[in-house]
Amino acid sequence: MKAPSTYSSRLALAMVTVLEISAGKGLVEVSEVAKALDVTERMAREYLSDLEELGLLEYVGLGVYSVKRSRVRDILMKFEAEGGIQLRIQDFMVETPYFHRKAARLLSKIKPLISRGREIRELLLKSGQLNNLCGDRALYTKEDYISDLRSLENATALGEASTSEISNYVVGYAIPLTVSYIASAIAELEFGRSGELLGIRFAVRPKLREFKEEEPFEEGEPLYELSVEYPELLLLGRKIATRLLRDIERYKNLLGKVGKEPSFAVTLGSLRPHGFTVSSRCRILDALLKKSQELFEKVIDTCSRKGLTLVSLVDDPRDNRFVKAVSEILNLNRLGLSDIAFLSAIMLDGDATAPMKLEEERGRRVKNWYEFYFRRGLRVFKIEYVTTRDPIEVQKEIIGLLYPQFEVGGRLPFVSEALARAKTHVNYIRIRFEAALKSLALPQLGLAVEG
Repeated sequence: MKAPSTYSSRLALAMVTVLEISAGKGLVEVSEVAKALDVTERMAREYLSDLEELGLLEYVGLGVYSVKRSRVRDILMKFEAEGGIQLRIQDFMVETPYFHRKAARLLSKIKPLISRGREIRELLLKSGQLNNLCGDRALYTKEDYISDLRSLENATALGEASTSEISNYVVGYAIPLTVSYIASAIAELEFGRSGELLGIRFAVRPKLREFKEEEPFEEGEPLYELSVEYPELLLLGRKIATRLLRDIERYKNLLGKVGKEPSFAVTLGSLRPHGFTVSSRCRILDALLKKSQELFEKVIDTCSRKGLTLVSLVDDPRDNRFVKAVSEILNLNRLGLSDIAFLSAIMLDGDATAPMKLEEERGRRVKNWYEFYFRRGLRVFKIEYVTTRDPIEVQKEIIGLLYPQFEVGGRLPFVSEALARAKTHVNYIRIRFEAALKSLALPQLGLAVEG
C-alpha cells in the first residue's frame, strides 16, 4: 500500500500531465496518460478517477475525459493571487471553516466505529436474522459468493443512465421562460467468447428527427408544457416534473431493450423516484406521476416475464434504514450516521449487506422490492432490485455479475458509458432548442440566458 504522501505526489504529476495533454489536444485519453506516466492503463484510470472526484475532470465516454476549464481557471486565479510556485492537489480541495466544522462533527460520530471497526464487523457477520433483513446474518463477505463470480461470455449487457438540465431564459427582456432538458441513454455492450468487449451500441431518448410538413408529427413528443396553479410551488413543481419526465424517458428507453433478452441490465439511480407526494389538484404533476408509475410497472412486468432482473446502482444514497436495523445488536447509542457513512467505516472490498425488503413508502408503490449495500474498492453502493424469487439467491447472481465488471475507482462501464452519452444528448437537445428560440425571437427584443 502506498503512503498517502507518495500517492499525492504521483496524483499531482498525473494532474500536470492531464493539463498538458488537454492544452494540446483538448480531450484526454487513458492510453495517453498511461504512456506519459509510464504506468498501466489500469493505474492511469485510477488517477483519472480521483481527479474526476476532485472536480478537475469530467468523463466523456469510451475512455476519454475532458478538463473542466472553469474549475481550473478559478483555482489558477486564486493560485496566482497567492503567489504560488507549483500547482498542488491540495489547491483543488476546498478548505473553509464550514467544512472543518462539518468534518469535526463527522469524526466525532465515527470515532467509535474506528476504534471498534473490526469488532462491529464481526458482530454483523454473526448477527443472526434481524427485522426486515433476509438471510441468517446482516453482512456477507466475498467468500460467501466467490464461486458465483462469472464473466460475461457471449453475452449482452445493458447500462442505462439519464440526466437533465434546467435553464432559465428571458425573451424580449420581459418574458421569463424555464426549460428542462432531459435525456436517457442505454449502452448495449456485447461480449465475446472470452468475455472481451466486442462493441457498444447506444439508444437515446427523446428521439429527434427531421420531418417534412406532409409527414405526421406527434404533438407533445418530445416537448411537454407545464404550469401549476400555485405560483409559490413553481420552483418545486419544475424540479418534480423534471424528475418524473426523466424517469418516463428512462422507462420508455428500457422497454425498447429489455424485451430483447439481454443477459444483464443495470440502471443508474433509484429504480423508482420516491420521498414525495403530489396533490391531485396539481393535475399535470399528478398525471406525470401516474404515467411514470404505469411505465415502471410495465418495465418490471416485462423483465419478470423474460426472467431478467433489472438492477439499479445508487452511488449517493442518503438512507439510514440499515443502521436502524442493526443498532439493537451494536450497542452504539444515537449513532446518527447514514448507512453509507457507517458502512464505509466497516465494510471491506467485496462485502455485501443482507437484502432488506422494503414496504411501500411515500411516492412509491411497489411489491417485492429489495436493496442491499455492496463495497467495491473504496466505494459503497446501494443496489436495488425487484424479484419474486429468493432474494438471497438473486443477490448472489447480481454480485456474481457485477463484481468482476467494476474498474479501478468504482466505475462500472455499463452505466458510465451510458451517462456520458446521455450528457452529450441532453447538450445536443439544448443547443437545438436554443437555436430555434433565437431564430424565432425578434432581433429587437433579444434573448437572454440566465443559467
